[in-house]
Amino acid sequence: MAFDGFLGKAFKNLRKSFGGPSYAWEDSTDAGFQPSDNTAVKQPGGQPNPINNSPSFDTQNLQFLNQQFDRMNIPEDQRQGYIDNMYDWSQQVRNIESDNNPMAAAGTTSAKGVYQFTDDSVTTGLNRMKNMGYDNEFITGISQNPQEWSDNQADSMFLANTFAQSGSDDLLRAIGGGDMDARQNAYYKFHHTDPDDATRSRVNKLMPSMQSNVVNEQGNEAFNY
Repeated sequence: MAFDGFLGKAFKNLRKSFGGPSYAWEDSTDAGFQPSDNTAVKQPGGQPNPINNSPSFDTQNLQFLNQQFDRMNIPEDQRQGYIDNMYDWSQQVRNIESDNNPMAAAGTTSAKGVYQFTDDSVTTGLNRMKNMGYDNEFITGISQNPQEWSDNQADSMFLANTFAQSGSDDLLRAIGGGDMDARQNAYYKFHHTDPDDATRSRVNKLMPSMQSNVVNEQGNEAFNY
């Protein structure tokens, strides 16, 4: 084991000296975070980035996304790339909000769960799921407590809440197409509309943008924390 550890460190240092990517398994002190220097972006219609072998959304949410892509006239041959980028963005949001911990709870608000929905925003999200065409039986099975949500339920609430908001199509289309700046803009406009300095620093680390400064456009229909 000591020999393996030595080789592992040597390999890591050698790769870094040549500018290679780092991986989450190499740093056990920050295991709850997605590395900010190897964010995987799949171009629409292209091949998956080998860095990103994460699972995608479940079948029900993939069906929802394809319904939205039909409405947005996204070509069939580009959709896998859009889905991969949307999923990667959703994982970034989870890590920013809660370290992807379903039991996370804010100390100053009612925000809970992986996406940190507040009590009021749970009601808003459930209504948006209904309006966006999710199955009623599935919706009624979602608890009012975000800490009790499955990954499937949490993703459904996140996707419905985002797609239902006015003006979201342009930014979501850009995210699907691989626009890294659009990820931060959409996060600030549709999910966390009143960030403090600590949140902005966390966003810049876990959701890196191509811009040095991203305008925080306040979304009237988004929920605040």
